[in-house]
Amino acid sequence: MIKVSRHSNMLLGAVSAASYAFIAIAANFTTKYVTQLLPGAPDVVLLGQLTVMLGAVHGAHVLGLVELPPLTLRRWLAMAPMSIAYGLHAALVLRALAVLNVPMYNTLKRTTPMIVLICKWIIDRRTPDPQVAASVVVVVAGGVIAGKGDLGFNPSAYCVALLCAAFQAAYILLTEYLPPPSLEPPVLHA
Repeated sequence: MIKVSRHSNMLLGAVSAASYAFIAIAANFTTKYVTQLLPGAPDVVLLGQLTVMLGAVHGAHVLGLVELPPLTLRRWLAMAPMSIAYGLHAALVLRALAVLNVPMYNTLKRTTPMIVLICKWIIDRRTPDPQVAASVVVVVAGGVIAGKGDLGFNPSAYCVALLCAAFQAAYILLTEYLPPPSLEPPVLHA
């Protein structure tokens, strides 16, 4: 077993966070550029994302890297709410970036943790950790302050971005609270 020092673990966490931030920001700016360049770009980009994802999953299955259980009605019904929430989130991301500037979109997306926190408070009937709640409130308050100074205020674009955050929160909550579909026993190959 490989032991990882606390320092290495913190460094790995910092590198992971920086990598995620870089990729997320690059993806937003790339998507914004494409939506400005092509008419109907949100639909084309979403179709491209889905095609690449399906190709990657199928390729990994063919190479034996992942095993895909058969798709049954029971599994489909169990996964449908999460898939619908994610699909709506992905489509709304593209619509929001088509009409909002990237910094404002990123600011409005910061409401997702607040939505998740409020929903968890309602579902679990427990008061959230004060430090977590305070951090989320500070992030959302910063978004409100930034939004107040947005010179290109577009109410419908704000609504799309906030809906995007709501569907991302729904996806997060569904993956946490819905039980996973039961898996059929594996088929043994002789």
